[in-house]
Amino acid sequence: EEITRMNKRLGQLNKQMLQSSKLASIGELAGSVAHEVNNPLQILLAHLQLLESGVGSSERRIEIIKQQVYRISDITRRLLDFARNAPSETQLERVEVNFVINEVLFFINSQLNRDGIQIYTECEEPSPAISATKTQIEQVLLNLMLNARDAMPDGGTITITSSTEKNRAFITIADTGIGIPEDQIASIFEPFYSTKPQGKGTGLGLSIVKTITAQFRGEIMVSSQDGKGTTFKLAFPLLT
Repeated sequence: EEITRMNKRLGQLNKQMLQSSKLASIGELAGSVAHEVNNPLQILLAHLQLLESGVGSSERRIEIIKQQVYRISDITRRLLDFARNAPSETQLERVEVNFVINEVLFFINSQLNRDGIQIYTECEEPSPAISATKTQIEQVLLNLMLNARDAMPDGGTITITSSTEKNRAFITIADTGIGIPEDQIASIFEPFYSTKPQGKGTGLGLSIVKTITAQFRGEIMVSSQDGKGTTFKLAFPLLT
């Protein structure tokens, strides 16, 4: 009975850790999300002022205002969807890999651009599909992209690909950053292990990535060259 109680408590703590990590990621995206919301707000303000002054077609101004309100609503809906508590492991759904990649890039693209990082995508069509939970796969990709960003303090490129081979779906995230020393690669998935400077990161990001990936019968592979960049490759059973 004590072992059962402990296992239940460990399961609860694991879910809390996953959610805390997700909220920490959202905190890092605050500037990017604010930028995405600020653009339509500025357009709204401009057209409201023009509407008050009676310049141009009122009908056209009202239509543009509606479009920007819908745009803000869409941004907040996506953020709330991403931030919600993760469903239990049994609530699997069909996840279109390319859709999830685009959803994460929707939040992070402007932030990466401001950091001097270019994004390239090479996604197979039709999109590979896997059996998983969309918000948790989003968290995996977000953690890996934020890690790639941190590995390129002076800018660089991130290349994201999706592909299929032998009944498996692959997602690859490659950066041109500082890389990981060979003697540290074996340790990067350990909880609280971090190659970042002290005070940056919790050391839980890659551990959580591995936990979520394994939860959906996936695996994660990494290759890196010190000073030349790192590539993470995720593999999941292909859903047909």
